[in-house]
Amino acid sequence: MTIPPQMKTATEWGSHLPALLACIAVTDGPVLELGMGHFSTPQLHALCVASGRFLVSIEQDTEWHEEFKKYAHEYYHEIRTGAYCALLDEAATDGLTDKWGVAFIDHSPGGANRANAFKQLKEVSDYVVMHDAQRDAENFKAVEPMLEGVNWYLCTGYFPHTLVCSKTRPIPEVLLGM
Repeated sequence: MTIPPQMKTATEWGSHLPALLACIAVTDGPVLELGMGHFSTPQLHALCVASGRFLVSIEQDTEWHEEFKKYAHEYYHEIRTGAYCALLDEAATDGLTDKWGVAFIDHSPGGANRANAFKQLKEVSDYVVMHDAQRDAENFKAVEPMLEGVNWYLCTGYFPHTLVCSKTRPIPEVLLGM
């Protein structure tokens, strides 16, 4: 059986959706998305707007920002552009929120850049979900030393892997064994 190209793309680029949606389902706070994309942004937008949850999407690449700014919603979805860590600091100081229900990390470049975001977000989020977190790749290696500071974490078994972690809540049951 030949796998259609669309399905191959969905399983590679959308492999984070089960973990992300499971965390959304068990939280009720605002949601943060670092790095917008064809799989996460439409899903997060639909879920947050329908449930009245606030979503902030941050994208530093101007072409990606242009592509996804159509999802902005007056009350429930704010889209920002600029450097990720600077915008995280700005969001904290402008009173946007002091606690995220779910923070999703899927921006470029990876490695140390993702580690900086992870370090900030693990302290102020019920769950941090990071896509492209294979244990032998730069993203996981960059955050691995910080996992000692969380109480629960899991890397999904399907590829590309997704890291789910929390200092305050156990891993959603539906993800155990995946």
